[in-house]
Amino acid sequence: MRITYCVHQFFPFFYTGTERVTLNLAKQMQRMGHSVQVLSYGTGDNPADYAPLTPRVNWREYSHEGVPVVSLLHTMQPEGFGFAAQNDAIQEASTELLRRYSTDVVHVMHPMRIPSAAQVARE
Repeated sequence: MRITYCVHQFFPFFYTGTERVTLNLAKQMQRMGHSVQVLSYGTGDNPADYAPLTPRVNWREYSHEGVPVVSLLHTMQPEGFGFAAQNDAIQEASTELLRRYSTDVVHVMHPMRIPSAAQVARE
């Protein structure tokens, strides 16, 4: 099964509660034979490390402790973005990524910054 874990922020810049649980769960699912990836928002990242994904969102892929990570970052972050329940730019980027990776299951670990990914998965 292909599983995507959505989390508001992730390693290496953030490494406490939710990030640790997400990493541990993803690694356990890998040990059980599943294909996993983490989808997060690039808080703290260097924007120069990102490439265009859609006109309003850039992305980068990396691995942390053997877990593939996809990080999204707005080209220009909208005001109040972190707590908004809907963000069209993230929704468009999530649609592209979930289609590209043929995700079977989306597990939302923490919806802040990327709740639109859950909406895309639901649809």
